[in-house]
Amino acid sequence: DHPDIQFDLGIGFRSFNLAQREADIALRWSSPGDQNSLIARKVASVTFGMFASKSYIQKRGAPKTLEELRDHDGVSLTIMDGQSLWKHDNYDKNEHIPKRMTFTTDSVWAYDEAIGNGFGIGMLPLCNDCTFCGDELVRILPNVQHQEALYLVSHEDLRRSQRIRA
Repeated sequence: DHPDIQFDLGIGFRSFNLAQREADIALRWSSPGDQNSLIARKVASVTFGMFASKSYIQKRGAPKTLEELRDHDGVSLTIMDGQSLWKHDNYDKNEHIPKRMTFTTDSVWAYDEAIGNGFGIGMLPLCNDCTFCGDELVRILPNVQHQEALYLVSHEDLRRSQRIRA
């Protein structure tokens, strides 16, 4: 419908400053940010669960409780502002985080690969009770999940921009 619109898509966990026009729009986890000049719309709620590869479970077994999770290996994804995805697990107490993080990255691709290749247990989004990462993964502690909001954010000066609305 709008053939003249061009997309320059930056994917990562850097928080672009929309007030300084580093980007026109952004998708942000948890909250739109704390700049007064931003407008935001919640566009999704994403539910995360814990997963491990079949090979990891064969070697180490699967934890049956959150307390047992502490004695397992973890895979960590560094997200916005240097926070770990594990910190967003509704259990802000560190006793529910594996003692040993065998793999830490800020790359979603590397994170998925590390979980799939048996480096440890990690948190992944759920889609109709499945994950996007394939058949080699097993859901761990299926009663433990976390929901995170995703916001579409822009500077308030762009509220009436037809280009941004499109």
